[in-house]
Amino acid sequence: MGRVPDFIGLCEIENTQVLDDLILRLPWEWDLWACHQDSPDLRGIDVAVLYNHEAWRLDSLEFIPAGMDQPSRDAIWTRFNPVTDVHGWPIDLLWMHLPSLRQPDERIRKAVLDHALAERTVELLLGDLNSHPDGPLGVWMVAQGFQRVPGRGDWGTYAFGSKWSFLDHGWLSTRTSLAGRMEPIPFGISTKTARIPSIKPTFYAGNYYGGASDHLPVMYHIWNTGALPYIYTSYNNTIVP
Repeated sequence: MGRVPDFIGLCEIENTQVLDDLILRLPWEWDLWACHQDSPDLRGIDVAVLYNHEAWRLDSLEFIPAGMDQPSRDAIWTRFNPVTDVHGWPIDLLWMHLPSLRQPDERIRKAVLDHALAERTVELLLGDLNSHPDGPLGVWMVAQGFQRVPGRGDWGTYAFGSKWSFLDHGWLSTRTSLAGRMEPIPFGISTKTARIPSIKPTFYAGNYYGGASDHLPVMYHIWNTGALPYIYTSYNNTIVP
């Protein structure tokens, strides 16, 4: 990366102990602080945010319930200000893991997203949205004044069976002057073939398969004129057996 990530968003955190163990395994120069609380999701998978506290001051934090009858993971809204004016500019972020594709009705994900966006300033939204960005949810995001952060490569961030898809994406508000790009990190996996045998899920259909994730990590570079780019990294399935 060249320097410490400004922020790391995580999906499917099993519990606080897992998050603490993960932080201990990061490079020693990555002195990151965490935003996390246990959510009511029945599977015990939460959203969490790590941030470089030497560069950023967390001024506001809100854990947002999904607003569904069925318990689901909370979203996290954060407002960060740079520790020094040289480093960057204030930014409001929304970190999400929308309800599973087991809920085939896209209106369910839209309702959760609508609830999280209500009465909050959001310049950048990141997460596992469990929906292709060109689908109905993406159309709704554009209507709400967002544009998708473009990605490098056309193969995907999520693997299921023998197919790639895009479930992990970021959206910038058109009311800001921010721009950016998204870069999936393949970890040596070939992106030139539809076959993806090296990606193995942690759990599937209630069974443990020992894999790290069926999603790839995603890196976001966000910038503004005359400022250093932010580095956001998103990881899925941070779970230990």
